[in-house]
Amino acid sequence: MMPLRALLLVYWLLTGCQSSPPKQVAAAPPVKLEPKRATLGEHQVEAPAAVWARYRCASARRLPVAALEEQQLWPQPVAAGSQLTHQFAYALCPAKPAGAVAGTLYRKIYFQGRLVHSGRQPFTLKPGRWEVNAIIKVPQESAAGTYTLRTEFIGRAARKRKIKLMESTDFEVIAARPGP
Repeated sequence: MMPLRALLLVYWLLTGCQSSPPKQVAAAPPVKLEPKRATLGEHQVEAPAAVWARYRCASARRLPVAALEEQQLWPQPVAAGSQLTHQFAYALCPAKPAGAVAGTLYRKIYFQGRLVHSGRQPFTLKPGRWEVNAIIKVPQESAAGTYTLRTEFIGRAARKRKIKLMESTDFEVIAARPGP
């Protein structure tokens, strides 16, 4: 039987690890979470031509060229019962100008070396450099300690070429703040 702590962690992870699609709201500007372009969803931050030049894709032996460039979690540490923002950036030089790479995005969270959650969702890498932001809700009952978030993308490009990207980041959960 699974201990209560493990069940709570699974609940936490199942309810909070989803990327929100970009919202199409014409009347209001997007809500800013942090000063550094942290609106929820996906946002293009560099045009495909600039990524093509930076990664020297014209001289690449095989296309597409893809990279998971960075991943951040904030605030750090995060109190049990609050939320943190998961942000990652990727770059793609496709084999064809309008090409994209479809696959699956996995978010795996480890605590004390054990996998406590593995969530997945369909995801498509698009040409250029993109930033993706999502909210992770931390349950009130979460154990204090160091957790590791591993983000993985696995997809297939033209000619069945497998594309696999991975990045890991540690984060700290601290005891819940006392309520009023």
